[in-house]
Amino acid sequence: MGKHFLHYLGESGFFTTFVGSIVTDGFHKFSKIMKKDIKNEQRQPASLMHYAMNYGTTLGVYYVLKFILFPLSLTNGVAGLLFLALTVLVPVVAYRLARHFRDHVTRGFISGTLAWSFILQMFLFASLLTAVAHYVYFAYLDHGAVAESFATAAETYKTMVQELGMGDATSQLEAIAQTTEMLTKMTAGEMTLNMFSNNLFWGCLLTIPLALIVHRKGDAPGPDTSTNEQ
Repeated sequence: MGKHFLHYLGESGFFTTFVGSIVTDGFHKFSKIMKKDIKNEQRQPASLMHYAMNYGTTLGVYYVLKFILFPLSLTNGVAGLLFLALTVLVPVVAYRLARHFRDHVTRGFISGTLAWSFILQMFLFASLLTAVAHYVYFAYLDHGAVAESFATAAETYKTMVQELGMGDATSQLEAIAQTTEMLTKMTAGEMTLNMFSNNLFWGCLLTIPLALIVHRKGDAPGPDTSTNEQ
């Protein structure tokens, strides 16, 4: 399966067309657009992407640790609650990282545009790092366990519906059956791309509100960027 996925990436040019164009070309062009804003603040570090990668790695490690609970959450209620709690705390973790960047790198002040760009890139790099862990798990460790767990849960729910005589749950049963069938047919690469897209989507949704909270205008001096990098 791993060889098929690598062959698929080679044939489709995934890394060259997606990662290369978005991460490299896209952010370089965006940096040029923001050049005037960065120069005016006189607090922006030499490379915004460099810091986004560092903080994104920290957020990505949090994602990976959270993901470890995902397979367990399908069969264990306590693990499921813990996984849900850690998922809900993602915006809080992202805010703390963005605030640390503002207080210790940009000397306590950052524009909304700059904060938005930093947080967006941080989520992107975190999602890319997590995608590596996702692929390793689904390609070499899962062996269909997630799909099997969903199938078992679907059968349990179906049995409960039949015993309780819940006739209005037919549409829900059909949706669950379709989801289970889809999971059994998905490859490790497809699962990885699906979860990567999901992480990036929710990250993009959180970017604007987090930037509005983190941004702070002013001229007071802040910490020295040379001694407070993460």
